[in-house]
Amino acid sequence: MADWAGKTLGKVHIDQLIARGGMAEVYKGNHKTFGVVAIKVMRGLMERDPEQLSRFQREAEVVAELKHPNIVQMLDYKVEDDTPCLVMEYIQGPSLAAYLKMLHEKKQRLPIGLVASLLKSIASALDYAHSKGIVHRDIKPANVLLRSTSEDIHMNQSLPADVEPVLTDFGLVRLLDSTMHTTTGSVSGTPAYMSPEQSRGEKVDKRTDIYSLGIMLYEMLAGGVPFQADTTFGMLMKHINEPPPTIDGISSDLQAILDRTLAKDPSMRYESAGELANEFLAVFNGQTISPGTIHIAQLARQAAEEAGKPKPAPQESSLLRRFRIGIEIAIAIGLAVLLFQLIRPTTAGVTGTPQAIVDPDIPVGRLRFNDFNGVLDRVTIVLNNVTLPEDGKRYEAWLRNSGSGIFRNIGS
Repeated sequence: MADWAGKTLGKVHIDQLIARGGMAEVYKGNHKTFGVVAIKVMRGLMERDPEQLSRFQREAEVVAELKHPNIVQMLDYKVEDDTPCLVMEYIQGPSLAAYLKMLHEKKQRLPIGLVASLLKSIASALDYAHSKGIVHRDIKPANVLLRSTSEDIHMNQSLPADVEPVLTDFGLVRLLDSTMHTTTGSVSGTPAYMSPEQSRGEKVDKRTDIYSLGIMLYEMLAGGVPFQADTTFGMLMKHINEPPPTIDGISSDLQAILDRTLAKDPSMRYESAGELANEFLAVFNGQTISPGTIHIAQLARQAAEEAGKPKPAPQESSLLRRFRIGIEIAIAIGLAVLLFQLIRPTTAGVTGTPQAIVDPDIPVGRLRFNDFNGVLDRVTIVLNNVTLPEDGKRYEAWLRNSGSGIFRNIGS
């Protein structure tokens, strides 16, 4: 991506690069009216399409209307060289992610009183945005900046008493989606914090943000996220199928709050972020949790445990069982998978000419690759009930672009 330092965008002079992420680069600059600002230059080119440009501008106008003390204010937006640029309020302070990482390295955790305070402010910001019909879609500590009006925040010191969280990147996923041709099944977000429905590429609403807030709350209390895996796909499957591990050292009431917030079924979660924060504060102040939350939390954990149990394989005919090819995909967008190789039938005593698994011109499945940030571009191809290849032979998997017809080998 080109270096934007030294450029001028309208009333903004871009000074220096201060952060680089998977979706954007952030620069510090100076605005003739607003003074010091942050400029977010979003990755991925827009097409020279008036309709697409108009869509981006409409979405930016909606996000710019968000005015809340715990939401970073968008001040302006532009498209420069087919690249969306957002001019935002500059926050002098570290991210919650950086501060939590520092605590984790020291084997420390946030005081629970501070957790309650941060949760209340973040929930207030979310409820405000949700009332405007805007879902964040990427709630995580990296998108929470810490601000104090009384003193500078230093990483190796306790946070000031007046520290306030400020949500950033509000609407960024929505804005980026507005510049791309997206369809049902595409997955956007950060895997460690994504809701089950988000992991499946389904439609999201405010309850997705509440789930992600629950993951962040879990991390603040436990020192780490509840679901970890070696692969992105494995992590998403845990969001979908596994209950969150219980946290040592917290009360059963706080655990019940987490279990309800992290319910796989969105209808079991809190109706609002404020409802979650209020119940957390009540328990923190010594009050008893509501019977409804206890009941829902129990149902949510039971449902998650059931979802994680292995399911019996469906019955298949001997022919299907002999040649069935299972394809597990992380996500998708329009490339055909082809398997090229000859195998012999597996039934004992059968002789004759080796048979192909599939005709090379007939795809056995489809892949759709997410071009949003590439974190899910992973595929596993599983061959069931086939013999090992003969000496000197092997099974190969190929991709064929359905538009150009170009083939590409992806492994053997």
